[in-house]
Amino acid sequence: MTTDPKIFAGARTVKVCTFAEAADLTYFGAKVLHPKAIHPAARQNIPVHIYNSKQPAATGTEINATAPACANLVKSIAYKRPVTMITARGEAIVDESRVYSPDDFLQTLLGALARFRVRPLVTAIAGLSVALAIDTHELDGCEADLLKALAKIAAVRAEANQAIVTLVGEEVRRDPTLASRVFSAMDETHLGIILHGSSPISLSFVVAEREVERVIARLHEVFFSVCDPHVFE
Repeated sequence: MTTDPKIFAGARTVKVCTFAEAADLTYFGAKVLHPKAIHPAARQNIPVHIYNSKQPAATGTEINATAPACANLVKSIAYKRPVTMITARGEAIVDESRVYSPDDFLQTLLGALARFRVRPLVTAIAGLSVALAIDTHELDGCEADLLKALAKIAAVRAEANQAIVTLVGEEVRRDPTLASRVFSAMDETHLGIILHGSSPISLSFVVAEREVERVIARLHEVFFSVCDPHVFE
């Protein structure tokens, strides 16, 4: 669907998408497929068809290696919540009379996360400042110890009750106006991490968890007010 119909009743059916689009959507929260389910089919180039068992006559979705060009910039909007955003600043952190370089700091920070088996969903890096968006469920039972460990190498701040909203579509890589259109739509919303480029077909940003429904409704209005009939129903 163009988004989760449970939170936005106007969601439309996506009739065709690529393996790459499906992989990004499942990674960032779409629940129709498990994130690992699409990779074996993609490796063997086996088309995947998804149908609604409660509505057998309804149009389904075909997932394939390629998809027809789409007049819409975005194919679907996914979200993941709850998310905890951790910000670590390493300025003037000295270890054995040595100031960390950016590479040393990042390696040390990622090593601390690995010891607690915590994998960030989104990471933004600027010098000795790192912002991480982490699935809150991954922090169950270890958040206090993790923050204590990170505090030894950085000034750390954790902000719970956040969410990641992600726009996905093959056309994203070819349109430089995406970010400006998103910012215009979100002019009254505080945005946390903004990430575009790690995956060329998606743009992700962090908002307060309570804002998800309003944000998705606004983005859906902007990007799906008119839908390509060859791709959507």
